[in-house]
Amino acid sequence: MKILIVGNWATNKGDRAISSFLVQQLKSIPQIEKVYVSATLPEYLKKYMEPLDNVEYIPFGCDAFVEGNDFFSKLRRKIKQWYYFRVMFPQLIKRVNCGERRLSKSFCCSKFFSAIQDCDFVLLTGGHHITSLREYDSLHSITYELGLMWLSKKPYSLWAQTIGPLEFHEERNKQYVLKLLEGADSVFIRDENSSVILQQLGYQGQNLKKTYDSVFGVHEMYPLHSKRRDSGIVGISIFYANLKDDRQLQAYLDTMAEVCNYIIQKGYSVRFFPMETEDQELQLINQIRNKAVHSDRIDVFNTNISTKKHILAVSDCEMFVGHKTHSVIISLATATPLIAICYHPKTADFMALYELDKYAIADCDFTSTWFFQQFDDLEKHKNEIHQKMEQYSKKYSAKVIADLKDIFA
Repeated sequence: MKILIVGNWATNKGDRAISSFLVQQLKSIPQIEKVYVSATLPEYLKKYMEPLDNVEYIPFGCDAFVEGNDFFSKLRRKIKQWYYFRVMFPQLIKRVNCGERRLSKSFCCSKFFSAIQDCDFVLLTGGHHITSLREYDSLHSITYELGLMWLSKKPYSLWAQTIGPLEFHEERNKQYVLKLLEGADSVFIRDENSSVILQQLGYQGQNLKKTYDSVFGVHEMYPLHSKRRDSGIVGISIFYANLKDDRQLQAYLDTMAEVCNYIIQKGYSVRFFPMETEDQELQLINQIRNKAVHSDRIDVFNTNISTKKHILAVSDCEMFVGHKTHSVIISLATATPLIAICYHPKTADFMALYELDKYAIADCDFTSTWFFQQFDDLEKHKNEIHQKMEQYSKKYSAKVIADLKDIFA
C-alpha cells in the first residue's frame, strides 16, 4: 500500500509531532511500502523530521503557503490564495454537493495530484482543523484538502480529530462539511466534546470512533520512562490567538510574568517552549521575560529541532505550564506534571484522562492567584502524579498505536 498523509501545518510543532508519530508507525506496518506527507511547507518537515526511506514530502493541494517575506513571495502567496480560496473553492463545494466525484488537475498543485493518484489510502491527520473557530463556515485549507480527498474517490479516514465549534451561515457550506465527514471510512475523534458537536451538526455516519491524540503514542517511541524529576526547570508554552485586543494581550503578558516570578521565587528556573515558528510568539515571550523580575532565570528552548529532541526536552522539565494544546499533550505523554490553561474544552478533556482536572482552567478564568495555589499543590504531589501519569501514558500510547494499525488491518 501507498499512504498519503494530509493536513500537516509545518510551522506548528504539534503538527510536526503528529507527523513524526504517524510516519514512524506507518513505516512499521509491513504492507505499507511508501508514505507521502502533505504539508504547508514540506521543506520544514524535510529539515526537522527523522529521515526514513520511501517517505516523500509534498505541498498541500492548495499550495498557497509560499515561504518568505520579500515582495515577490508575498505576491505569490496572495495570487495563490486568491486562486484556490476565491476561485476554486466555490467550484469544489458545488462539485461535492452535487455528488460529482472527479478530481481535476485545476483544483490542486501537480505534486499533490500525482501523489493522490498514486496512493491507495488517504489519512487526514489529527488536530483542531474541522472548526469555524477562526474561519467563516469552516472553509479553510484543511476542509479544502478534505474536498480533494473526497473527489479523488480514494478511501480516506479522519484521524484523531477535534471537531468544532461549528457555526454555519450558509446551508451549502454546512452540507459540504457534513458530506465530507460522512463520506470517510472512519472518523476518529480525540475528545468528548466532538461527539456533541457532530450530533448537533446532524451527522448520520456509522463510522465514528474514539481514540486519543497521536502524540500520546510517542510514550512508546522514545526513552521517556521513569526519568528523574529534579531538573529544577519548569517549562511554559503560551497561546495568544484568542486575545482580541491590546488590553487583553497586555493583561495576559502581565499575568504570565507574575507566573514566572512565582516559579523563580520557589527556586526553579523557567524555560519557554515556542510551539510556532512565527516571530510573534517569540516576541511575546521576550516581552514576558522583560516584565519578569529575574529574567536571567528564564530561557527559551530552540524548538526548531527534531520532534524527538523537543519531546525529550519537555520530559526533562520538573513541571510544565501549558497553554498551547499540543504542549499539554506532550507533557501528558511524557508524564511531566503540569498545569493546563485551556483555550478550548478539548484541553480539559485531555487533562481529565489523567485525573488532573483540578490543574486545568479555562484561559478566560485564569489568574495568577489561582496559579499560585495550584502550583504549590502540584509541587507537593509531583512525584506521585508523575507515577500515575506514567501508567496512563503507557495505556493511551498502546491504544493509539493499535487504533492506527487497525485502519490498515
